[in-house]
Amino acid sequence: MDSGTALVLIVLIVLPIAAVLFVGAFELLEQLGRGGLSIDDAPLPPARPFQTAAGRIEREQEIRQLVQARHDRQRARGEEPVDVEREVSRLLAIDPDALPEQER
Repeated sequence: MDSGTALVLIVLIVLPIAAVLFVGAFELLEQLGRGGLSIDDAPLPPARPFQTAAGRIEREQEIRQLVQARHDRQRARGEEPVDVEREVSRLLAIDPDALPEQER
């Protein structure tokens, strides 16, 4: 077998493999830049409604965390800290359905 025939055989074997890899590279390029921080991904599911028991519990826990954090920051600055329980009760009394969409 001369070198010309060997070269043709190598090209005929390598060409289909390269074509498959080349097509696969375009699929990877389409996915490039997508991920958890991409704005092209589907939006997050809507927040759990407050009418369910789980929603009310979640709302109370989040409010309590925010008020506790404010209390801790005020105390660290030497200011009069907010009463956590009273503030949580006041905020829980606010009807979330009565708030405009932008304040939720």
